[in-house]
Amino acid sequence: MRRTFWLAGILILTASAASACGGGTHHSTDPTTTLLPTTTSTTPSTLPPATTTTVPDPVNIPPTIDAAYVNAVLAQLNHVYGDAQRIEIATKFLPKSIPPLLRAIFGDAQYARELSVFSQALQGNQLDGLSPNAGDRKMTAVALSSNSTSCIQASIVADYRSVDPVAPPSVPGYVVLRPKISADDPQGVNRTPWMIFYESNQAPSSGDAC
Repeated sequence: MRRTFWLAGILILTASAASACGGGTHHSTDPTTTLLPTTTSTTPSTLPPATTTTVPDPVNIPPTIDAAYVNAVLAQLNHVYGDAQRIEIATKFLPKSIPPLLRAIFGDAQYARELSVFSQALQGNQLDGLSPNAGDRKMTAVALSSNSTSCIQASIVADYRSVDPVAPPSVPGYVVLRPKISADDPQGVNRTPWMIFYESNQAPSSGDAC
């Protein structure tokens, strides 16, 4: 069995189909965080009707904040988070390049919780069998209980199989997004105007909720 580090300091126990113990490649090259594509290509003209699906721009807040916009923001934040995961998986320790990445996307107490998660992941063999070329975790908003420009609160379903193939396919949870604190991201790795101030599989209490 392998314990993997995922949601807000909560370790989800997953059973591995095989007890693979991969030897980690030890290098500390930091990945470059880039803005993910915001549009998808049109369907081939031979398949009528031709349509274009536009993913909301996560950089600019729309007049109405909906689930599609929240999903675009979460994809960008989780790309930065994925960069931090890939560094730790590759190096098997917590280099100084990881905290700034987490600080850029997490606010206040959640940042401290995430540092604890990354530290706990180094215990035992929790990183064995994970690839340093892993993808990003995916979060999909299924309901918004708050969608103001000062606070977004969403019920989500998370999928971690791009990081760990034996992770559960669907993990329910909650996130609270608040406006980004620019001073916490001096390198500008978080291209969105939001940070995650709460992330858990438990609904936020009054102190954390919008």
